Parts: sequence; structure tokens; C-alpha cells
Amino acid sequence: MRRYLATRGVPANDLLADPEGFDTHTTMLRAQRVLHVDSALIPTQRFHLARSVYLARSLGINAVGVPADIQPYSTTGFAVREWAARVKAFLQVGVVK
Repeated sequence: MRRYLATRGVPANDLLADPEGFDTHTTMLRAQRVLHVDSALIPTQRFHLARSVYLARSLGINAVGVPADIQPYSTTGFAVREWAARVKAFLQVGVVK
């Protein structure tokens, strides 16, 4: 993603990568606490866009999400995965606060 954005003119100084963001919550938490991000544009797959923005905003990040789908996804498989991930996100937000 970093290379893609750079080749399209996004300045390298405007791009942050987190090699330790092992899940969406960890990425958002590190963005806020380690990288001191207070606003973010979150490009991600449509099926977990709402969760990504929810997690960022729950940490005080002014976040806007945009879908970045490059392929269609199986509705059943991703719906089940996303349902479980949303339950996890609600639990994580309750624990962090």
C-alpha cells in the first residue's frame, strides 16, 4: 500500500507504516499512542471499514474511512469473520477505556 500511494504522488512524509499492528485495534492504539496520530484517512476493505473507523474514533482519532476493495469478497465467509471481529472490537474498546 505504501508503494502504491508513493507512486501516485503521496509524499513519503505523509505515510506512516506500523510493522507491529497485528490487528486493527492494535494498529489504531499504536497510531494514537506511539505515532501520536490525531486524524487519519483509513483505506481498507469495505467489509471492515466501519469497524476500523469505530476503533480509531474510540481512541480519539478523527477518522474517515474509504473503501479500497480490489476484488469481490464472499459475503458469507467475510460476514461471519466480521461479526466475530466486531464483537472483539466492542470488547477491546471496553477494556481500553
